[in-house]
Amino acid sequence: MKIKFEDIKEDNGKTIKENNMKIKHNIPIGSLVEIKYDEVGGDGSCQKVHARLWVVEHTRDCDGTPMYNLCFNPIHRMDNSDQFILFKNGDEDGRDWILKNDISVSMINNVKGGYIEKYLTVIEITEDIKSGKDTLDWSNKNDLE
Repeated sequence: MKIKFEDIKEDNGKTIKENNMKIKHNIPIGSLVEIKYDEVGGDGSCQKVHARLWVVEHTRDCDGTPMYNLCFNPIHRMDNSDQFILFKNGDEDGRDWILKNDISVSMINNVKGGYIEKYLTVIEITEDIKSGKDTLDWSNKNDLE
């Protein structure tokens, strides 16, 4: 018998998903957040990322955990109207695929998803932030040489 993680009952008699669905997103869409993460690819490729990105969407994990989608562009600069990506000969039968508008917009804007709140730090948008004076900096300038 298989049991999905989201269906496990907690002490209050409700499932993990039922309890997580009651948790609200605390960071509003349109907030600027700072995040640090790393990604490991195949055959030795990797990257360490320290970024300030905009919250552009609230989502949830399969167990109902609140998650955030982030983008380099703020949501008011994203063109959400009639953006469709076409994959010519997208399937094994040679038929074309057209992705839905929301998926296409996310791909065009390089929206990254699946971040939980504990890894995000909300950044107050000051005049120095807006003008580019208070940007992220390399802690070791020698790393750039």
